[in-house]
Amino acid sequence: MSSSLKRRVTVKLKNPNPLFEQWLIEWRDKAIESDSKMQYCFNKALQSLRKYPLSLESGRDCKILQGFGEKLCKMLDIKLAEYKQKNPNQLIDVSEDTKNKKTEVSIKNNNANINKEKYIPRLLSGAYAILITLYETSLKPHYAGYMFKTDIIRYGQHLCEKSFVKPDPGSYYTAWSSMKTLLEKKLVTKHGSPAKFSLTDEGLLLAHKLYTNNLKNSTESKHELNKAELESSMSVSSISPSSSPSHELQRPVLDIKNNHSSSSLVIEDYRKQDANLGIKNNSSLATVTAETTVTNYKKQKLDIDIKSSSSSSLSTAEEITTETQSETESVHSSATSQEETFIFAPNSFEIILYVDKQEVAGGTQNPLDDVTLAELTNLNVRYELKHLKVGDYTWICREYSTHKELVLPYIIERKRMDDFGKSIKDGRFHEQKFRLKQSGVQNLIYLIESHGNNTHTGLPMATLYQAATNTLLQDNFDVKFTNNIRETVEYLAALTSILKSSYQGKTLVSCPKQNLAKSKIKDDLVSLMTFQEFNKGASKSRNFKIQEMFVRQLLQLKGMSVEKALAIAKKYPTPKLLQIAYKTEPSIAGEKLLSTVQYGRLGKNIGPIISKTVYQLYSHKF
Repeated sequence: MSSSLKRRVTVKLKNPNPLFEQWLIEWRDKAIESDSKMQYCFNKALQSLRKYPLSLESGRDCKILQGFGEKLCKMLDIKLAEYKQKNPNQLIDVSEDTKNKKTEVSIKNNNANINKEKYIPRLLSGAYAILITLYETSLKPHYAGYMFKTDIIRYGQHLCEKSFVKPDPGSYYTAWSSMKTLLEKKLVTKHGSPAKFSLTDEGLLLAHKLYTNNLKNSTESKHELNKAELESSMSVSSISPSSSPSHELQRPVLDIKNNHSSSSLVIEDYRKQDANLGIKNNSSLATVTAETTVTNYKKQKLDIDIKSSSSSSLSTAEEITTETQSETESVHSSATSQEETFIFAPNSFEIILYVDKQEVAGGTQNPLDDVTLAELTNLNVRYELKHLKVGDYTWICREYSTHKELVLPYIIERKRMDDFGKSIKDGRFHEQKFRLKQSGVQNLIYLIESHGNNTHTGLPMATLYQAATNTLLQDNFDVKFTNNIRETVEYLAALTSILKSSYQGKTLVSCPKQNLAKSKIKDDLVSLMTFQEFNKGASKSRNFKIQEMFVRQLLQLKGMSVEKALAIAKKYPTPKLLQIAYKTEPSIAGEKLLSTVQYGRLGKNIGPIISKTVYQLYSHKF
């Protein structure tokens, strides 16, 4: 009886749909490299396909599986039709024997054709960095025949535009995710515990091809391109409205040749660089730009001498206060002027980029873990970590013999797009701009770096771009946008190179902050303040003057900008003078006292709303 029983035999195919699986993997990898959200759709469909044990004859049949929609099924059908057209004699043949319940699939030729499609990773992708790192290490005489994951990440990060450890915003994949693709395509082998990675014969050939074709001068060419663009902005002849659109698109916002930035060039560059984010051309903005370029805007400063514009009804106590304040300022200025003045001869100093320690993610123990510092090291930029009281990046000149330091007239405040939105919410945005304008540095650069797809910025993109435009036009900052941290570092490297070539051959002389004059790039003798004075004057905990504290108070009011506060403090340098002016005016007139005060380069009025708010604060009528 038992001999007559037949045992059921179940045959499970290891890879019943090799073509569909291969195409889904290719589409998923391309989506990962381009940072597209379609990677999640392709990955979900791929997992569902791998769980299905039977063969599918068309993309339409895949609709029964989870993760397959009309569009994806149509893509598979189109790909299958192209494959059949190229390989008419090699098709998937699925036949089922009804007697033995066995399934036979002829896929050997198909697999051979699949392998013929060579995989070439994109430049600066994760797979590219892994292959090049393994290949470069294999050329060393003491190569062990393999590399660990930590070593690949350490020596290959500079070859990749994405992080091997931290995923991009809105994504779960890092550059290391490309290792799975390399293992599936049998370009890299993995064995042992901890895992040891090495190149296969096919991977060695591909890595050698990439190394010889793409690696040489890849980083240097980008660096030289940005350097050439910055150098082009230094020549007056290159600044013309008739420049080609492609040239304007790549023009940097910094104009080193002139004392002030050309607003028309900045707005044009600002508009074109971010056209992909939905900013439309505005003719009224162009009109305002043309008007502002004619006006030579002079920055407002807090250290303004108290003029004799106050009314004759000032009390004796107020006169004594004013005299005491002026005497204190005169004593301070005379003491500062008596400080030692020193001169740097041409080529007797080095130019160093100072990076704020708060910008470093790896801390002081392991600073090279920070992507910014790793990229700066890769680009051979001379930098040091310093605790900057204001700004994130600045440049100093250090004499070789005495090691004295002078600050170059350039400073950068860097904001990632999400932090840019947070700073507007918590008030740091106006406070930091105010401190930058009082730092004594002539050229102020506000660098805004994109955060992934800018989907989690805390504020609408229109609001952020409006704030950037106000910073450009009203606060007279240079505004620079970058797409990622790599572009930011390349901008720093190119600007460092320009500053070296521009200032290395000049004579530099130390000068107190209050006596600094605007310098030109053509000047052979440049006056600069010391780094000690720069950092001390920008400290938050220093002793502020009455006028400075008055401005800081005004900035706490809703709707009050730096320019508006400076305009009010220029007319009424102390709160006491403002209160006396309110006492001489009736209630209704007092509310409108500041409404006609003009601010900014366009000379706009402050308006009645803010005027009424200030009146209610300083007249004790809440």
